[in-house]
Amino acid sequence: MYALGIRSPHAARPADPSPLDLSGAIGRARDGAGASGAFLSRPFEFHVVQADARHRLALSAEADAWVVVTVTRTVEDGHRAHLLERCLTAAQRFMLHLACDGVDNAWEDEPPSADALRAAGVDIGDREPVGLIRCEAGG
Repeated sequence: MYALGIRSPHAARPADPSPLDLSGAIGRARDGAGASGAFLSRPFEFHVVQADARHRLALSAEADAWVVVTVTRTVEDGHRAHLLERCLTAAQRFMLHLACDGVDNAWEDEPPSADALRAAGVDIGDREPVGLIRCEAGG
């Protein structure tokens, strides 16, 4: 796990900070979200929304990246609740990893519908969207 520190707005910043590798940070966050519970499979996935799909979905172009969080679709209510809980825990881990890498991020719990995502070209397979994570290079 990452060690957390406190960032003060009054603290001096390095004179020449290295540029943030957002794609690398998202990849590390995806790997760090891991599979929780006694199962080997991941009922959740993180899908980076490409620029053309962002435009079609009318997502803010001011964000450096948008990530759709999806969960495996199931019809059984109890199983769905369990998978959703695992998915949201993984999303928290994902966001913590991003923050530790210097990526400002925020959760939005009203993602576009599965049909809208597919129509925009976001390949979510047969999963259902749970939320969106807005990512911005920290500064």
